[in-house]
Amino acid sequence: MKKTTFYLIALLALMMSSVGAMAQNSGTIPYAGSTHVYTVTKSPTTGTTLSWTVSGGGVIQGAINGTSATVLWGSTAGTYTVSVTETTPSPSFCSTQRSFTVTLVANPFNLTVTAPSAACAAGSGTVIPNAATSPGNTTIVFTVAATGNTKDSKFDYLLSTTTSAVINSVVVSNSIYSGTSLTGTSLTLPGGVSSFTVTVVVASRFDIQDLVTLKLSNVKDFYGTPENLTTVADNEGTATINAVPKTSSISTD
Repeated sequence: MKKTTFYLIALLALMMSSVGAMAQNSGTIPYAGSTHVYTVTKSPTTGTTLSWTVSGGGVIQGAINGTSATVLWGSTAGTYTVSVTETTPSPSFCSTQRSFTVTLVANPFNLTVTAPSAACAAGSGTVIPNAATSPGNTTIVFTVAATGNTKDSKFDYLLSTTTSAVINSVVVSNSIYSGTSLTGTSLTLPGGVSSFTVTVVVASRFDIQDLVTLKLSNVKDFYGTPENLTTVADNEGTATINAVPKTSSISTD
């Protein structure tokens, strides 16, 4: 019984490993919308010509007669073939054809922004210095879920406020970025990362509700595959920093 259980566990682990391999965006198992390059080496015979074709599901970008073909895959999952034919010159016109099987799968690559719940500005519920002119710095953390990123990918971000709030610092986890910029262009998301955070420190003010929005754009994986969902609800999140009252400092007679 123990031996049977062991074999069942091993089989399950193997199946899960196979599923994981199937999820990778590669030339053999491309994501819908991805671009991959297929290459051959020509025969040493002088004067031969090459011609590439795709059975369906994708289109060849650029010339079809070089030693490589760049294929932009479409959106319909299925099994397709990339073929190349090398033909000898006149008068023989003899040819060799090679065919490469491709399994096109649905694109799972996506980044989803989740904003934190509304919270009070810094200083709420605590004693602040009597002479303080602001409640202090408020830290908000956006969470971004990442799916399907088997290799390094790229994205841009933009932080904006509706109330001209001053943002003191921005940190994107996984060593992606650290500084004060409200915009980030072509930032690298390491492959295999399932989530990351964008931590923003805002200089809060009394009596003013601050709204901070994080927007992602130009999201593409290692092979130039765009994410599968680009709606505002998916790529943007707005954090609300509720105001604390502007109580004056305490004075005395």
